[in-house]
Amino acid sequence: MATATMSETPSNDQGFAEAHPVLILIAILVLAATLRLVVLDKNPPGLFRDEARKAFSTWSLLTTGKDLTGRSWPLQVKELKAYTTPFYHWFSIPFFSTLGVSVFSTRLLAALAGSLACLFVFLLAKEWISASAGCWSALLLAISPWHLLFSRWANQGILMTVFIPAAVWLTVRALREAGVKMWIHSVLAALLWALSWNAYEPSRLFAPLLFFAVMGIEGSRSIKSLLRLSGIGALTVIFLLPFLVDIWNNWAETQLRLSALTGKEPLTPLSFSRNYFSHWNPLYLFLLGDQNPRHHVFGMGQLSPLEILACLAGIYGLWKLSGSWRGWLIAWLVLAPIPAAITQESLPHALRTLMIIPAISVLGGIGIHFTLQHIPPRHRKLARNGLALGILAQLLLTIFLFFFVYPQKSAMHWEKGFLEAIRTVEIQRREKDICVISGLIEFPEAIVEFATLPDPLEIQAGKPLPGYRFEDTGSLLNPLDFPEATLFLIRPEEIRIPPWWREIQPAPEEKAMAGFWGLYRDERVK
Repeated sequence: MATATMSETPSNDQGFAEAHPVLILIAILVLAATLRLVVLDKNPPGLFRDEARKAFSTWSLLTTGKDLTGRSWPLQVKELKAYTTPFYHWFSIPFFSTLGVSVFSTRLLAALAGSLACLFVFLLAKEWISASAGCWSALLLAISPWHLLFSRWANQGILMTVFIPAAVWLTVRALREAGVKMWIHSVLAALLWALSWNAYEPSRLFAPLLFFAVMGIEGSRSIKSLLRLSGIGALTVIFLLPFLVDIWNNWAETQLRLSALTGKEPLTPLSFSRNYFSHWNPLYLFLLGDQNPRHHVFGMGQLSPLEILACLAGIYGLWKLSGSWRGWLIAWLVLAPIPAAITQESLPHALRTLMIIPAISVLGGIGIHFTLQHIPPRHRKLARNGLALGILAQLLLTIFLFFFVYPQKSAMHWEKGFLEAIRTVEIQRREKDICVISGLIEFPEAIVEFATLPDPLEIQAGKPLPGYRFEDTGSLLNPLDFPEATLFLIRPEEIRIPPWWREIQPAPEEKAMAGFWGLYRDERVK
């Protein structure tokens, strides 16, 4: 566990970072939180169905103690057609109980988790290298477009970027400490490894792989380290026992999501290799990004130009520096794409490999620190000024692309306007009105539940949403199939509008539906 040693005299910027790490860290955390909280309910635009169902499931847990299938505090929560880990729901309950159900409260946990991830990346890089490396690593994560996007919508994957670096940092501390501090860090490390394993389904493979890699690296160096890691691992299993038993008892539910992702084609060594290396494709990382607009900020690849340059410097630093931490970091980077590689859907996949971003930030932070330390003194001022301009340019580019370009280009993919359309339906509804919703949107029930907040007990009992009917998914709305309907919610130009239909204009606060949805009333007496 030797810390990297550097013989050069630290440059002035590194001296300031070493002398005032807390001040710099606070500034970085404020920046990270600001980027993640500003207009959180407006960008990403719209409310995606997965977010809406998470919110209503959380509301059901808060108000009834049961999920939407009627199970009391389940350890796997059913969302739409799949079962998922419960921590995003559990940790969101305090926000829902104080703020109510809203787009902001639904996404708040992701924003706070994304900000907190910067803290643990700082602590880890500081432990491995120095406070300067920690500051650079945290800053890279704070302004990372990849991490920023996933910090602004309700997805459990973002929790991996908090729990995993925290688990690794606490493990490092447990190996370096003695006495009571060693025990405290060991218990906390085990708890964080357990949380990492349960944060998101891909981490159920990645977290054990990384932990065993660490055991192999440290166990080959010291029997004492191997014994401590074995203790942490055993305690992790104890923390996970309730979840492991639940998975065993509900194996069919556990396999449901994986079966959908792996598809019908068998996974061969060739297909696995192709899937794995697709995540290292330069076009994906540097230029095009994930093909899903909900996973990628338009205008750059998954990595920003600053991250690319910093990581190249970090790779050189790994070669020049010493310490077993290098093996930890390399293992983290190499193992991260494996869970996504065993699936057959939408590859390369930025969400299923989200756990790699903290490692990329640490690698880049080490690269910047290493580069600045080895620049000749006569060029350091120029280097510092150039780096400051580069960071500012990257920050401004990220702000422009994410807050001005992204909302326009990704609107359809976030189902923009549908939540406002349902709110308009509720405003315009008369007694006994029935609203039919187009089939050109998947799982519209999730957003109707979010907007109307029906009694969760009714949904748990399988009762239909009152006042709504739904066209078959993928089908154009056919009014003749719904003779009892009086309101029709459709896409623009979806069907020819009958002359007896009157378009209802949304209220000013619901104008986001314009251009995406049209609401019509059948004026004939029924």
